[in-house]
Amino acid sequence: MTDTTAGDGRFDFGHVVGETFGLIGRNFFAFAALAILLVGAPQFAISYLETMLRDDGSTLFAWVPLASFVVTLVTSYVLQGALTRASVDDLSKKGVNIGAALGDGFRYLFPLFTVALLTGLGVIVGLVFFIIPGLFLIVRWVVSAPAAVIEREGPTHSIGRSADLTRGHRWAVFGLVLLYFGSYYAIFLGLGIVVAAIGGAGAQASAIMPRDVAIYVYSFISAAIVSLASLVGTVGMASLYFELRRAKEGIGIDELAKVFE
Repeated sequence: MTDTTAGDGRFDFGHVVGETFGLIGRNFFAFAALAILLVGAPQFAISYLETMLRDDGSTLFAWVPLASFVVTLVTSYVLQGALTRASVDDLSKKGVNIGAALGDGFRYLFPLFTVALLTGLGVIVGLVFFIIPGLFLIVRWVVSAPAAVIEREGPTHSIGRSADLTRGHRWAVFGLVLLYFGSYYAIFLGLGIVVAAIGGAGAQASAIMPRDVAIYVYSFISAAIVSLASLVGTVGMASLYFELRRAKEGIGIDELAKVFE
């Protein structure tokens, strides 16, 4: 993960973090609505179904992880497309339009889904081989999805663009990825404590609440955390892409916004 100076601009780690939470703060209700609709609601249904089937001993339980993977893969990348568009609109002072953002999310579903499959398979293979190659590929390909939405040149081009844009800044990008995943798993650790308090995996009654209520609470908390993590992660990737374009190519947000005109 060699980090050599490239391009004329300086990559600003703090600016990416600040812009991520600035975008979320200014548009919290619109962005959160998209995250809940596309990620939170499916996650709630999957968590509830998984818990019920496991508790009932149904053989259908074995299919839930596969269904969860497919649904999450599709909806999370629709969310990436939607929030990339919404972030561009906000930063270019056009104002966020949820309908337009959601429309672009579905419009770019196929290239985004293909990007997800290609990068996901590559990262999995890399993680199998002593983990380090997988981490390198995560950093190398981290802005493939925003590149697919903004540049519209196809999945393989988007993956190659991500590799080009991150080159020379990969240690800084690695720090951002580490910060995100560290925060994500810290939140899930907290979820585990709550789940233990309400009764195992939410499938059993506890001293605090009945079984059925515990299942709802567990599913709701799981969906809320996944929604929040997806919101921060998708806006964060878009902000990172904007910063890399600025630092390496001198491209501002107004020029990026022209693609949606």
